Amino acid sequence: MKPLFKSLSEKFSPQKMGPHIFLHLHKCGGTTLMNCIDQNYDANRIFAINGARYRDSYNEFKALPKKKRVKIDLLRGHHFFGSHAYLRDTAVYFTMVREPYDRLASLYNYLRHIDLYTEINQQDMNLAEFLDSGLAMAADNGMARMLTANDFDTLPNGEVSANLASEALENIMSHFAAVGIMEEFDASLQLFKQKLGWKVVPSYEVKNKLGQKQMEAEAVKDFFDTNPEYKRYIHVDVHIYEEVRTRFVNSIKEL
Repeated sequence: MKPLFKSLSEKFSPQKMGPHIFLHLHKCGGTTLMNCIDQNYDANRIFAINGARYRDSYNEFKALPKKKRVKIDLLRGHHFFGSHAYLRDTAVYFTMVREPYDRLASLYNYLRHIDLYTEINQQDMNLAEFLDSGLAMAADNGMARMLTANDFDTLPNGEVSANLASEALENIMSHFAAVGIMEEFDASLQLFKQKLGWKVVPSYEVKNKLGQKQMEAEAVKDFFDTNPEYKRYIHVDVHIYEEVRTRFVNSIKEL
């Protein structure tokens, strides 16, 4: 499929945009990033969505009086595409994506580690059972869902169609100043600095990195290769990632 555009965010100018919206996609390095990006913003003009209750916290953001919302320079956290409608007209997004098989392995391992959904450990769910359970929206083309505002109440588990990739990529082209790649974290920070007009490249400490793992990315890929009927849970994220990575490489060459 021919890329929709050659490089990320060609039309955006750091001098003409803001506020900035960091769309934290699950298990894409966002916790590490959120702990460092505040260095480039006034603390009094940041709204951080509470990740432990992100749906309710996002609704609280939307319910803020307009006079408070228009003063926000950075909105960050887990939420769905569309928050620009509640901010100043020049609002732009940035985010970080991750290789989908690696992201899914990380999500599965993380949820088992923190025991957020107790059924996973109580029933010792394998990957197929975990995906079919619908316990975690982020496991079913989770990047695509966040980039297109498609929660489970819009698209039930296992029903993300291929055309959602085009919608996500159109949103990126129209509203995102930059999209980084978790596997190229330092280069992504350089890209953000240029595209968002940051004064400094933030220093950071890696967060939420597990030691012992239940499953590696290669095992996840093997699972999908041998169980093609389950590709419906990852196919759109794979398409989006491949497109974004190509554009990311082109963007880095232009720095």
